[in-house]
Amino acid sequence: MTHWAPQYTRAERWRLLLLHGAWALPLLLVTQSLFFPWFEGYVRTAHCRQYLLAGQWPVTGLQLVVFGLFVGLPALLTLTVLALEGRRSYRALMLAQFPPPGEKVWRRTAYLYGGKARLRAGLFFAMVLLLVGLCVQGYGWATAFMQQASPDLSLCLQPRQG
Repeated sequence: MTHWAPQYTRAERWRLLLLHGAWALPLLLVTQSLFFPWFEGYVRTAHCRQYLLAGQWPVTGLQLVVFGLFVGLPALLTLTVLALEGRRSYRALMLAQFPPPGEKVWRRTAYLYGGKARLRAGLFFAMVLLLVGLCVQGYGWATAFMQQASPDLSLCLQPRQG
């Protein structure tokens, strides 16, 4: 006999959608209207900027951009995925039941037990390891890119706008 995980009611689903939409939509609008235009302007002259990390290591703005894109974004994705799904998958791995007992689901979902549940949780952690590997590979790509980069230094002589 198949056992089914408890589902969210229609009212609970709407409440969750509205709750997450209340922070996600403003974040999307701010990102699109403020951050991306600022970042586009920053990237043009990033190589002209110098920073000190922890007050002692000199870093250029171009290094921040390149390492941020190739290492920082995959690392941020890894941490986000772990924060959202890690505890649930860990519980499923330890209890050999997916979804974990008492956890509500969005749509009708049959419980998985034993090896199938552990496989599902294990696949999640394998994906996390792949993302960590992407961060490591991204470091190599960023380092190679920085060795080949030849930024236009004439932009550094022009006065900055904004």
